[in-house]
Amino acid sequence: MENQTINFVDSRVIRLPNGNELRIDLTNVITNKIRETFNLGSERLTDDHVRMFLWGAINNAISKEEANLSV
Repeated sequence: MENQTINFVDSRVIRLPNGNELRIDLTNVITNKIRETFNLGSERLTDDHVRMFLWGAINNAISKEEANLSV
């Protein structure tokens, strides 16, 4: 990973499908990665983009760990 300056970008409270709230502080690094993942370009970064990105990243990490445990 190349060296990049990490700057605070946004603080959000995202309503989850189960009614709970996710409070998250976003940096330029994570917002750029989300934009890249969803090919957003200059399109607005929505709470759904953030939520789906985080769900995918966590789901992927859990799946990899479960695969390692079953070896």
